[in-house]
Amino acid sequence: MGQRTSVHQQKEMSGSSQVKELTEGNLRGQSPIQFKLVKELTEVNIRDEAPIELKFPSELNDALSDTQRLLVFDHYRWYRYNRHRNIDRYQKLEPYTILDEGDVETTKKVCCKRIGADGGRLRLESFGIELDIPPGAIDSKEPQEISLHVLTDTPNLGDTKDEMSVCFGVQCLAPDDLVLRLPVTYTIPHCAVVTWYSSLTCLKAVLYSGEGEYSPHAVVKERKVLSRSGIPSCNIMKDVLELKIDHFSWAKIMIWIKSLFFRGKRMCFLPFKQMNLPLAKTPVILHAHIFDDVKGNKQEVEEKEKIQGLIPAHIYLPVLVQKAEVDLEMRCYVKKKLIGDIAVVSFDNLTNLTRICVGFELDLGNHSDIVAVSITAGQTKKLEVKCLFQLDFPIPQKLEKDSPLDSAIEHSASSSQTQQTSIQRREGTIE
Repeated sequence: MGQRTSVHQQKEMSGSSQVKELTEGNLRGQSPIQFKLVKELTEVNIRDEAPIELKFPSELNDALSDTQRLLVFDHYRWYRYNRHRNIDRYQKLEPYTILDEGDVETTKKVCCKRIGADGGRLRLESFGIELDIPPGAIDSKEPQEISLHVLTDTPNLGDTKDEMSVCFGVQCLAPDDLVLRLPVTYTIPHCAVVTWYSSLTCLKAVLYSGEGEYSPHAVVKERKVLSRSGIPSCNIMKDVLELKIDHFSWAKIMIWIKSLFFRGKRMCFLPFKQMNLPLAKTPVILHAHIFDDVKGNKQEVEEKEKIQGLIPAHIYLPVLVQKAEVDLEMRCYVKKKLIGDIAVVSFDNLTNLTRICVGFELDLGNHSDIVAVSITAGQTKKLEVKCLFQLDFPIPQKLEKDSPLDSAIEHSASSSQTQQTSIQRREGTIE
């Protein structure tokens, strides 16, 4: 793993110890902006619900550059926004770092293990998915090779009019002749939102399943509305759901939109910019992602964008997608001026897909070397979130070596100046 380098380390930095702690901080996956500092600043600034006005401690006020102040303020504003709404899930600041080449690990999507009559458990740590096989479930004297897969894309599953995707699909592969004597249990994170968590029992889960390996053209063997008891069954809790099933197959859970107390789902909004911005400032490519707020999804998005040479332009922001049949709109602004057309993400795609990408192509040739860009996203103005970030374009560097002709002229001029100085000294003109 290469060392992570924070965005702030790429700016001009003071040598004070306070700035070093603020910007370098914890480089092992935590926020480069120290959580403690931002929390203290927040408590000082929002005790009386005052307008957002960040007051820096005196020892940091002179040490921080203007750019660093803006970055601290950006994290502070995000923390304040979510704290005000008591969203526990977003209390911890998310890392805002630029990763060195080779620093992103490929997300592990498959877990293989030999399991016998004593049972066992398979885990996909990157996605928080588990498969629990109880003792006696495997009808075999010898341990059998069993694999657990996560299905991050299942576009052909679900009735987009009545159902909403809130989790990844799963797939368990085993020898064809292996029969389960007892049901197994999948634990899968979800992003469903309800009016209050005690009403999760009122959600209706719809199971899609099939045989063999899943593909976008896979045939659905069974579509069934599940209850909390029986086999198969689904028990939906605050952040995860438990699916019990009695055969090895691929499976995907959808939520029935008309479920009582069901409000919608949590998604994340994250824009990306080019790692190496063009010197001519055109074309400037931006990608705006909206994806289900489930473990592993953000890392999947970042991995794919890194391959294309793009990096996060902002920290991710939570977006609520309501079950009302309303499309989501994205807008890109430069200096408060709308650039290009409004991008529309259909409600069908919001309900059926786990992640969506919208691209923007900008021509900033007539702008300065530092340009402020904002992208908004939301189904309605009330639900809209805004990412404001800057694009720092490279400045043309002067050639290190002059041409041979320039060197000769400079040398000739230098020699002439030396001779003239010698004459003046002999004549006593120089004091």
